[in-house]
Amino acid sequence: EQQDSMKFLGCGCDETVIDANQLSRIFDIHSGNVTIEGVKLTGGETCQEYGEAGYIGGYYGEGGEYYENYDEEGYYGCDDGNGGAIRNLGILTVIDSCIVDNYADGNGGGIYTQGSYNYYEYESYNEINQSYLSNELGSVFIFNSKISDNEANWYGGGIYASADCYSSPPMLLVYGTEISNNNAWGAGGGLYIQGYQAEILNSLIQY
Repeated sequence: EQQDSMKFLGCGCDETVIDANQLSRIFDIHSGNVTIEGVKLTGGETCQEYGEAGYIGGYYGEGGEYYENYDEEGYYGCDDGNGGAIRNLGILTVIDSCIVDNYADGNGGGIYTQGSYNYYEYESYNEINQSYLSNELGSVFIFNSKISDNEANWYGGGIYASADCYSSPPMLLVYGTEISNNNAWGAGGGLYIQGYQAEILNSLIQY
């Protein structure tokens, strides 16, 4: 569980590998500014258990409507099931890294990110000479990386990014990145984006 600013610097996807061996997700970022560079993340897996009113990540109302991310005392399970490799509630930057072969029993097989309210100005990386005023918590910046062969039981096989409709939404920036061969049983095999300001540049998205 990560709450402070930190950088994880590896020597490339072939040299630096973090393998969770299907035991848990790899990074759980609750706040702060986290950078992952030159690292392969694989074998992450989350689970959720079904209870009286639905799975632990949500519940069903009287009319059958489903409400996501609901947590009530007395509902027990492994976890909320989101984010096979990474669950992000802070600011995440991924550079020259590989997120492959991870599984989420909820949303976001590779990366799950959820927006919040604070503003954050980000000077983008290398070739892109713009700054973005975005929602601080939940923003994700991905450069020259690979997100592939991940799976979600619900939405967003590769990346799941969701936020309410804020006046200044959080940012999802993807540059020079391959998002391929991911699968979701609900929707968004490669990406599921809701309520984010998203820019995808010089990248490959292949289902």
